[in-house]
Amino acid sequence: MDNLFSILINNTANAQLLSEFIRNNQLRIEEFANANITDKRKVCSEFTQFVLLNVKTLNSLDYSERYNRAFISVLFDFAERMGESSVIIQLLQIIQKYRLDIGSRLEAARLYLNNIPNNNIYIERFDEICTYLQTAINEEDDDDKKSIAVFLNYYSFVVYNTSSCYSYEVRNKALQSDNVFPFLQKDIIKWALSLDITQQEFVYESIQKQIDEFLCKHIIFDVQINNEFIIENNTDYSRILSNTPKNFDNIRQISVSRISQVQNKDDIFYSLTRGVAVIDCENQLFAYMNSYGLMHKEKLLLAFYHFPFQELLYTNTEIIDWSCGQGIASMILFQFLSEMNIQLTIDSVTLVEPSEIALRRASLHVKHFRSQINVKTVLKDIDSLSFDDIKTSDNTIKLHLFSNILDVEKYSMVHLVDVINGSCNTLNYFVCVSPFINDIKTARFESFADFFNRNVSYHVIYEDKSRRGEWINNWTKITKIFKCVI
Repeated sequence: MDNLFSILINNTANAQLLSEFIRNNQLRIEEFANANITDKRKVCSEFTQFVLLNVKTLNSLDYSERYNRAFISVLFDFAERMGESSVIIQLLQIIQKYRLDIGSRLEAARLYLNNIPNNNIYIERFDEICTYLQTAINEEDDDDKKSIAVFLNYYSFVVYNTSSCYSYEVRNKALQSDNVFPFLQKDIIKWALSLDITQQEFVYESIQKQIDEFLCKHIIFDVQINNEFIIENNTDYSRILSNTPKNFDNIRQISVSRISQVQNKDDIFYSLTRGVAVIDCENQLFAYMNSYGLMHKEKLLLAFYHFPFQELLYTNTEIIDWSCGQGIASMILFQFLSEMNIQLTIDSVTLVEPSEIALRRASLHVKHFRSQINVKTVLKDIDSLSFDDIKTSDNTIKLHLFSNILDVEKYSMVHLVDVINGSCNTLNYFVCVSPFINDIKTARFESFADFFNRNVSYHVIYEDKSRRGEWINNWTKITKIFKCVI
């Protein structure tokens, strides 16, 4: 990771130059936001220097631009973790002045960092802080790690900066509230609450060290040695599917029926962590399809209604379904083409997915819709992909499907773009749909398309977004369809 802030210091002569830098370096900023905390600490001094020397410039940015809003959120997120109080004060003034949406997790951090007239406020705001953090875990973040880190920061901040009576009060509230706020049941929080509060400096330093180690832990996926085709067969599900109409609602109903018979279905649902967990058992497949299948369907149908399929009618097309899960995007595409009587010449479908059980089911689903089609399966997470994994022809158009993956923070967007650039020559179409969560998530989604915007052939075909309450079933969405020659 290069020193982003050393570079930024030289690109902040005025707000216009800074805004242009942010817009043109969204992938670099996004990579920093998701970098290892150990690497982030190495640039802490340059980060502090950048913010404090450029308060006026930051105040002058145009915050109607979502990339500028996301940039401030990234800065505040880092400042909160590093405990840089002087930076936090300046950033909070900007956030409040322009009423920026920083997401529930950072709203929780704001509550313990800002406008604290007396120490009782730390106790009075406990429930509100925990409510924001639980909302972030349940509805916004990819996992619970960052929210747990914010709570531990809050607790250690109270221990270090107040007398023990306030620390005891916060600790007791945490111990008594773990049924209301499930994240408080985590072992790392129980450990922190067990420390001797009278040893203030020791507790603070121990918790900070533990947060760093906690945030550095990540899942390492097993990747396949070869790219042999895999598919689910000779299972109860495959036998039921063979007698099911080629219709997504009918196929989904199999999972709806199966999960209804499972006793611990709530636990299985929560194990999906908002649908971003790597699935490792069949009951999770059922739960995902039951809980998220219709939402995927509606977002994808809306996108396909705006897709210019007439431009693909007289060419050969290859489909790449990225982080495909059970192949929902491919299924909805084939159903849409059939119902609209659109005849495309599809040479192949490449399914990319780190969960073997999900990938086997995805290839089964695709073969159910198009039994003769050439299906390629790639059992890898995005960070493990190489150019050779996504082999395409120079004589075909590529149709990329990204359903609920571009907003996920668990992989390198730079690497994903590199893989596409290195393996998908000629004309490429991209159908991208995700939930609308907050400015940071939206900026990650948009940064993917913005990278290809540097190409003169780049053209946005359709884009749309809906916040909560603006679309059906209180769902949110962000959609972008674009094309470019690589």
